[in-house]
Amino acid sequence: MEDAKHIIGRLAPSPTGYLHLGNAWSFLLAWLSVRLQGGTLYLRMEDIDPARSKPEYTDGILEDFAWLGIDFDGDIIYQSKRSDIYEEYINRLSAFIYPCYCTRKELREMAGAPQSTTPKIMTPANRLIMPDTGAIYRRSCRFLTEEQRAQKQNQNACLRLACPPFDEREQEKIPAEIFNLSPDFFFDDLVLGRQHINLNDCGGDFALRRSDKVWAYQLAVSIDDMLTGVNEVVRGNDILTSTPRQLYLFRLLGKTAPAYAHIPLLLDNAGERLAKRHASLSLKALRGKYKSPAPVLQYLAEFINIREDISSAKELLTILQNSGHSSFPWHVLTKLGSAVRTDFQ
Repeated sequence: MEDAKHIIGRLAPSPTGYLHLGNAWSFLLAWLSVRLQGGTLYLRMEDIDPARSKPEYTDGILEDFAWLGIDFDGDIIYQSKRSDIYEEYINRLSAFIYPCYCTRKELREMAGAPQSTTPKIMTPANRLIMPDTGAIYRRSCRFLTEEQRAQKQNQNACLRLACPPFDEREQEKIPAEIFNLSPDFFFDDLVLGRQHINLNDCGGDFALRRSDKVWAYQLAVSIDDMLTGVNEVVRGNDILTSTPRQLYLFRLLGKTAPAYAHIPLLLDNAGERLAKRHASLSLKALRGKYKSPAPVLQYLAEFINIREDISSAKELLTILQNSGHSSFPWHVLTKLGSAVRTDFQ
């Protein structure tokens, strides 16, 4: 009999503000899933943006996890210390990368041009998906000649990853097994079921390094998941459009992608997703308001049909284990739909 796969998950907060109730929901489910399966759970600080990442937010995250009873394995991984690794993988992907000189203003103008179409995935029903999807990038800089690039060499450029379909002009530099790759990606989400998303509906060619030399989210997340062996990712469904991009990077680098669980979002009373601007629902504020995490955990546990007194994440884990769960019952989330409004005070 084949041995069961050892599950490796990760908690991946960004220390760019204080965590909020929606973050607690996501990290709690990620923690429960790994712990139910006897797996390994890493903590990765996604502090890749030096202008926005602050030590006080990192400290706050650790305090929040300790308060909730969420633990992790091994040393903390800091993306800010991994620049050399990302540079190495940029070099491995060089055949697919090109400099893009478009300014933010130019990209906004292209997005608003009459010929520009909104990606099909950006429907009113899916308005909460990752906001950086934006309009489809029109490959404006992908086929610049060497002379044209030389004329722009003094301009700041981001590095973009060329996505399929590929053009005949690229055939010589693109490996044959990739050249005919479809932009359509299929995957089985643990919560949402079978998914089919086209890379071009997610914006097309995407950045791996910004024009200010900061590594882009898609590259850093994918490389770190690969190198730490992460095979289960739990995150909000606002990140759904990142998944085909990351699957594409895994495909280019010959690695097996994780399983994904895109969970329902928590919204405020106005129907907007919770964000770090919701100060009253920050875990720091809630820690100051409540003596224990019991009210927070009991509120979140109701979303998975558990209505018992709970004072720590470990108590919630025990309840699930005693109910016969050896893995997280993702099906219980389907009744919530894509999002749920919170009235927690």
